[in-house]
Amino acid sequence: MPETMTAAAVSDGYTVQGASHHVCQDYASAGTPPGEDGDAWAVVSDGCSSAPDTDWGARLLARAAGAHVGSLVPECPGDPASWLAAAERYHDRVIGEAAGHARALDLTTPALTATLLTARTLGNRLVVAAYGDGVVALRERNTGRWRVLALSFADGKAAYPSYRLDPDTLALFRGLEANERRVAALTLPGGEGEGAAEAPPAALESDFLLWALPREAYDTVALLSDGATSFTGPPDGGNAGARSPVELYEVLPLLLDFRLMTCGFARRSLHSWQKASRKRGWEHYDDLSLAALYLPPVAENMG
Repeated sequence: MPETMTAAAVSDGYTVQGASHHVCQDYASAGTPPGEDGDAWAVVSDGCSSAPDTDWGARLLARAAGAHVGSLVPECPGDPASWLAAAERYHDRVIGEAAGHARALDLTTPALTATLLTARTLGNRLVVAAYGDGVVALRERNTGRWRVLALSFADGKAAYPSYRLDPDTLALFRGLEANERRVAALTLPGGEGEGAAEAPPAALESDFLLWALPREAYDTVALLSDGATSFTGPPDGGNAGARSPVELYEVLPLLLDFRLMTCGFARRSLHSWQKASRKRGWEHYDDLSLAALYLPPVAENMG
C-alpha cells in the first residue's frame, strides 16, 4: 500500500506603511514551529492607531505568537471545546509574554492594543484564529477559488488580546452589545458573479474566531490586516479631488496574485501589487500587512 506524505508548508509575511501613518503599526511574521516537521505558521498583528506605541505592541505580539504557536494544539482533536481551550491557552501565553517584554521596555499596557490573526498547519489540519478585525482568505485546492472572510465590528471597536490582561476591561468590552462581530463572506472569482457570497466555513466562537479545517481542502491561506479595506481610487476631478473607496473584491485579486510559491512569495506579491496600484491611481491610507501559508499537495510514496 502506498503511504501518503505531506510536503512541508511554505510561509511568508510582509508589511507596507499606509499613507496616513508616520510609522507602520502593523507587523507580519511567519516561520516553522520547533520540532514539527512539515508544519508552518503565519501571523498578522495590527496596532490600534489611537493607542500609544502600538508599532511596538504589534511586533511584540507577532513575535510572541511565533514563540507560542506550538501550544495551539488540542488535547482531543474531535472535541470543539478542546480546540477552544487550546486557542484560549495560546492567546493567554502570547499576550502574557508580550506584556512581559513591554514592561522590560517601559511600555504601558495600551501599547499592546493590537489585533492578532494566526494560521498554522497541524498535521492534516489547517488552523486559523482571528482575534480582532482583518481578512482571512482561503484558496480551495480543487477549484482555485478564494473563500474570503472580512472581519469587522459594528461600532468599529475591535477585540484585542490585551483585554485579557485586565478582567474589568474584558468584561466592559463583552458588555458592548451593539458592537457585534461581523463576518462578510465573498468568493473570488465568484462563478455566478464577481464577489458572490457563499457561507463561510463554520467557526468556533469565543472572544476570537477559530477554524479547524481539513488541510487537503485548501492550498493557500492568507491573513491581511484591515488595511486591505482602506483603498481609495484616483482623485475625482469633478468632486474637489475626492477619492472614492475601492471595494475589497477589486483589491484582493491583486494582493493575492501569488507567483512561484517559494520563500518570499508574500513579499513579491506586495511589491507587484504596489506597482499595479500606482498604475490605477489607488492609495491605501491604513498600514497593510500580509502573511500567508502555501500548502503543497499530499504526495504518495510508492516505496
